[in-house]
Amino acid sequence: MKRWLIGGVVIALVAAGIVEGAAIQRDRARRRSQHEAVALVDTWLRLWSRSDWPAMRRLADAPPPSFVRVYSDAAATLGIEQARYRHGPVRFEGDDPGATFTAQLQLEGFGPYRYGGRLPIRRRDGKWRVRWTPAVLHPQLTGGRRFDRARLFAPRARLLDSNGAPLDARDPDLVTIAGTVGKATPEQAAALGAPYRSGDIVGQSGLQKAYERQLAGEPASELRVVEPDDGAVVASLLRTAGVQPQPVQMGIDARIQRLAGQALQGVTQPSALVAIDAPSGEVRAVVSRPAGGFPRATQGRYPPGSTFKIVTATAALASGQSPDGTVQCPPEVVVGGRRFVNAEGEAFGPIPFRTAFFRSCNTAFISVATKLSTDALDAAAATFGFGGYDLPVPAFTARFPPPRDIVERAASAIGQARVEASPLHMASVAAGVSSGTWKAPRLVRSAPPGPANPLPAAPTLRELMRLVVTSGTGTAANLAGAPVFGKTGTAEFGTGQPPQTHAWFVGFRSDLAFAVLVEGGGFGGEVAAPLAARFLQSL
Repeated sequence: MKRWLIGGVVIALVAAGIVEGAAIQRDRARRRSQHEAVALVDTWLRLWSRSDWPAMRRLADAPPPSFVRVYSDAAATLGIEQARYRHGPVRFEGDDPGATFTAQLQLEGFGPYRYGGRLPIRRRDGKWRVRWTPAVLHPQLTGGRRFDRARLFAPRARLLDSNGAPLDARDPDLVTIAGTVGKATPEQAAALGAPYRSGDIVGQSGLQKAYERQLAGEPASELRVVEPDDGAVVASLLRTAGVQPQPVQMGIDARIQRLAGQALQGVTQPSALVAIDAPSGEVRAVVSRPAGGFPRATQGRYPPGSTFKIVTATAALASGQSPDGTVQCPPEVVVGGRRFVNAEGEAFGPIPFRTAFFRSCNTAFISVATKLSTDALDAAAATFGFGGYDLPVPAFTARFPPPRDIVERAASAIGQARVEASPLHMASVAAGVSSGTWKAPRLVRSAPPGPANPLPAAPTLRELMRLVVTSGTGTAANLAGAPVFGKTGTAEFGTGQPPQTHAWFVGFRSDLAFAVLVEGGGFGGEVAAPLAARFLQSL
């Protein structure tokens, strides 16, 4: 009996041990399975945050061939700049194992985006795998749906004239400055940056290009889920308001622009007329002829000829020259072996400096300039903006290269040698004398002010320029009413003998300054001054 009882106990203990061992084995297997499931979820989310989609694919259960493309397309559409994914408790038993997760994304153009999802898993052949569908990426991506980023552009703002009216797009002179719009190339879109894409309508030239961001604004953006076939919106995930386009107001006055164009009617040679509001520096009119051709008013490079004597006179006055001081005006003067003459061989003998100015005596100005300090003329030229400044559209302003020798200094004093200026710039020279401060021309009213240089000699220069019109070479512009101030220029160019000459007349009346140029026109007083008079009379 005792043996039987002991044997039964032993059998029971063995059986209990076997049962307990099996339970331990099951518990260990359960824990291992749980650990592997959690490790799968951790690894998946870590790889996702690194955009390592091929590695993620290896963890999925029977992933489709499109797996990597689905993730890469989604990331590109979302514009993911930074991503973090965190999961909740991992369920590894029951009918629907898996884990919930939270995605925290930083999206280009939108900022933070947070959403929740679920990562289902299944155990097959002793290994846990992600039971993948596109809904794992985002719960809304079912039935072939996809992300879409829409940009909603408001109508492009317009360029306005000085009175707030839309700029006349039919005027070829204004089109040159205003510029054009067209579809962006891939290179242009990349240069502009977000949110631009190839094919967007963007400014291609002129102010349309320079003020692209202001005229186009920033589009409203919407991140959404859409149907695969017709693109119908299923859900709007994020939206930004964008920035409304704003017009750009120019200084152009439609009436002055029209009258400037009419003033050049009938001129057969290439010509230009620019008008500037002297107090503000705003450009009121820009005309180049022939219409639709080279924009010589803003981009032309010409020797300014005797209109540059405004600058030389400034240097002389700053160096102590009195308007009443006597200077010599012989028919010719030789400097460094080069012979300089006056127009048509004129000679006035000893005359006051003021007379040399309104008679435009080359020999007198050369004699005065060659006695100035070496930097006096350079400084005066810089004060009037010779040396250049920035404008928002392609333009040539002016240049005064330091003279290389005494001959070039003599020629520079009368606006020859390597001195160059555009009609736009010479109008700004006249505007500076009118207002007492030279200012860089302003094409756009809201543009930051450019360089501005006080002109202490302006009162004397105004007196001298008035004499040009009343008693000198510019009498063709002497009109009744408000006084006209001006300076003629006959600028030599080319290699012909005698050389051809451009006809210039620059000046101002009241607050409106102007420059008139006729290429190869001859004498400024005979050709350009009458055109200026025609323009001023029409105002």
